[in-house]
Amino acid sequence: MEYGSMGTKIARFLDRADLTTDINGWINDTRYAIAVEALAAGREFAYLYTEATALTSAGSAVYALPDDYLGHLDLMCGVKKLAHVGAREFDDLKYHAYAGSATGVSIADGVFLPTTNAADLATTGEPDYYCDRGMEFELYPEPNGEYTLTIKYYAFPSAFSASDDEDYLMKFHPDAVVFGAVIRGAMFLDDQAKLAIFMPMYEKEMGKIVRKEKQKETTDMPIRMKTYKDYTLLEFKKKFRVV
Repeated sequence: MEYGSMGTKIARFLDRADLTTDINGWINDTRYAIAVEALAAGREFAYLYTEATALTSAGSAVYALPDDYLGHLDLMCGVKKLAHVGAREFDDLKYHAYAGSATGVSIADGVFLPTTNAADLATTGEPDYYCDRGMEFELYPEPNGEYTLTIKYYAFPSAFSASDDEDYLMKFHPDAVVFGAVIRGAMFLDDQAKLAIFMPMYEKEMGKIVRKEKQKETTDMPIRMKTYKDYTLLEFKKKFRVV
């Protein structure tokens, strides 16, 4: 359903023809919210997938995520996929004490306490790991020069304004967008009766989206024949009756 037609339908449900600007905003807000909810539920909207590149610089380990960032899949350095680690594990890579190290303050024979200066402990070179830091990510090792980073991520849906605008969500799940926008309008108008009607309808449509996208992901999965590598030695012997 195109943007203009959707706005007309929402206005009719709200019994208001004087809220065109507000309705346009509610449509876009609903599209954003559905994308967030679907990804949070583990569904992957392929139409939101995009890529962005950036160049590292020597001595800089922290970089900003794209402005339209919603959630990401992979971070590449050249052709190498970087390992995504949690904050604690990432910090352990930078601040750690280990036997035989000459870094830090010696507290026992062969045991060193790390200093609190990150520059003393962090190594430099081509990055292998990264960690999320809010709307930024940090690389380790710290880049020692210029490397090409490619982030593969999901982007927020771009805002629509033209009457013939339409995206995947509006084409294949139009009722979810319509009902979600009506709910926002009902909240704005403090119309409890319409909220009671359209809230269950919106939740039902969201359930349809999750089920449909899950089915689509399952259908699109490639078929792979199992080999002996998929079994432990015990399982292999039992399955093929090998003594």
